[in-house]
Amino acid sequence: MRSMWRTTRQLLTLAWHTDRRRLLVATGLLSAGYLATPLVALVLGSFVDDVLGGRATPAITGGVLLAALIMAELMCAHFAHLSYFELGELMDDALRQRLFTCVGTGTPLENQEQPEFADLLHLVQRGIGRTRSSVEAILEFGGLLLTLALSVPLLFTLDPLLGLLPLLAVVLVEANRLARNTIDTAQRAAARDDRLADHFLWLVSRPESAMELRLLGLTDEVVARHGTAWDRASRRLVRGERRAALLRCAGQLLFVTGYLGALVLVVRRVGGGTATVGDLLVALVLGIAIANRMGVVSGLLTVLREVGTTLDRLRALEDPRPAPRRPAAPAPTAAAEAIELRKVSFHYPGSSTPALRDIDLTIPVGSVVALIGENGAGKSTLSKLLCGLYQPTEGQVAYRGTEITADWLAQVSCLFQDFARFELTLAESVGLGRLPADGVPGADEPALLRALRRADGLDIPRSLPDGLASVVGRSYDEGTELSGGQWQKVALARAFLREDVSLLVLDEPAASLDPRAEHALLTTFRDATAHAGITVLVTHRLSTVSLADLIVVLSEGTVAELGSHDELIGAGGLYADLYRTQHRAYR
Repeated sequence: MRSMWRTTRQLLTLAWHTDRRRLLVATGLLSAGYLATPLVALVLGSFVDDVLGGRATPAITGGVLLAALIMAELMCAHFAHLSYFELGELMDDALRQRLFTCVGTGTPLENQEQPEFADLLHLVQRGIGRTRSSVEAILEFGGLLLTLALSVPLLFTLDPLLGLLPLLAVVLVEANRLARNTIDTAQRAAARDDRLADHFLWLVSRPESAMELRLLGLTDEVVARHGTAWDRASRRLVRGERRAALLRCAGQLLFVTGYLGALVLVVRRVGGGTATVGDLLVALVLGIAIANRMGVVSGLLTVLREVGTTLDRLRALEDPRPAPRRPAAPAPTAAAEAIELRKVSFHYPGSSTPALRDIDLTIPVGSVVALIGENGAGKSTLSKLLCGLYQPTEGQVAYRGTEITADWLAQVSCLFQDFARFELTLAESVGLGRLPADGVPGADEPALLRALRRADGLDIPRSLPDGLASVVGRSYDEGTELSGGQWQKVALARAFLREDVSLLVLDEPAASLDPRAEHALLTTFRDATAHAGITVLVTHRLSTVSLADLIVVLSEGTVAELGSHDELIGAGGLYADLYRTQHRAYR
């Protein structure tokens, strides 16, 4: 119950800050409608007694008043619904903005890459849409309390036991609380399989993966696995819903039993002449109204608890567990013209094995640096530490003598191996690399063309029907699909658009390029240092790294070798073995 009140307070605060006018209008209209309910019962009872007693004038007056009250009750409910529906839409949007901010910038990247985070995010995305109904739940619950405040005295005058009828509502509330807990447990248990089923559906419906699935004859297998995962998730959810339904039925059965027993008391009083038929109607109308609205509110309170659970999960996403306190690291050289890593180690959340350990490295400004190593050696992890996307578990990363902070991201440009394909206009897809002050990407055409030239991609706008204004990708009818190499050139141009950065990181920049394009790109890297200060290449292609000033060979999370191409070849170590092996394979 305490958590429900906390959720109510949070939602009312959000509603007040979102649109207080709509909140006040909805509250006023709904309150007026709920005030009309006991008045309708009271006037109806008096009207029936006047009709049965042959009192024409009071009966006509009562009939007109009864019609007016019923009309007011219906109209208030209708217009209140419009107000709180619009308010719910605005609150839903406000919470989605919080989620976007959390996922986009507020959560450490290493946390986002964990399956636990993905499960939590999946549940929040599914639950956040219930916010629309939560406003109705709060207002309806408040209206119910108002109705009870007026109805209980009326029922008590008919029979003291009738006045105790609303206490049975506590049973309904408790039954719904237990039912909600049961469903929440089932949802958590089913989240992983539910997400897995979505992934299989995504594989079948995505053109790139669907092509490979058909070629390998795997479509039926993926569909079967989707069905298996969906069945596992569904079974857990259905079991939870069945248990919840039994709990709700038990609470409702107890309420109905108490209500029928109370009506029997009133019927006996009518038969004994101590109560009128109008009194019986008052008891019937109020009892039915309380039962109906209690049923509605019970369902809405279930929604309120679901939204409360979603808000708790959203807060868990926004406030991840703090990273362990880092041991002090040796101070970097004062005002060094370099990026310095001192005793840097990094653990992924939940892992006891370090991805990087005890890295000592100095990267001079103006240099081209290559990170190489076998899969899992730590290349991508180190590149993300250099970018400031990860924070070291131990040690320190500094630029020109100052430890890098969140502001460092503004001085970095990068291309990752799994780069994004923004299916916008070509100008926008490249222009997202540097948003201008007006927030409109792609407006600076000369800068876009310079970036495309450096990425050896000037042929792309020439091949499109509307040049830079052409939509790329086939998600839209007017779009033009690009080849894998063209998409990579667009991503490279996006990275090159920032011309005054201190660090340029390129992860497998030639992976989708042909040999001619790769050669053109290699000559660009040298020029890039004049703009970027430091260029870091992460690659498996050792032909790319021979032009680097410094080659960092990683093995099992440590720096195994360090030096220029000629120095490492002469040393005859790991790099020399890798280079000769790859060189023989390409001869």
